[in-house]
Amino acid sequence: MINSFVGTGRLTQDPDFKEIKDTQVCSFTYAINDPYDKENKYTLFMPVVVFGKQAINCSKYLSKGSEVSIQGRFRTEKWQAKDGSNRTSIKLKADLVQFGAKPSGEATASTAKVKEVPTEVNSDNTSESEIPF
Repeated sequence: MINSFVGTGRLTQDPDFKEIKDTQVCSFTYAINDPYDKENKYTLFMPVVVFGKQAINCSKYLSKGSEVSIQGRFRTEKWQAKDGSNRTSIKLKADLVQFGAKPSGEATASTAKVKEVPTEVNSDNTSESEIPF
């Protein structure tokens, strides 16, 4: 059985960053629109958890409305509530988070780094608009 997810959506709230023992954890809710259900405009809201260095980067550069593409796996969490009932929750554990557009059109972390490159690097006098990426 394959447990794999790839999708693009937007954050519904600012990410929540925590450091638990020596592990960095960032969690947020991710909204994914169903492209095939144009009539009902169905949206899936999925809780996402990210660990390590990616968690740090997500907490620094993402905010409510940020577009992200995520590759990951679904995880089930089971616990017993205070009333004694058994509860289950499904979360998406992100293995790879790629940053997309921000809602206000601000530069993402990757484009901000490109803008910081000194002009001396461009020794062949090629303008930035001619670069294909």
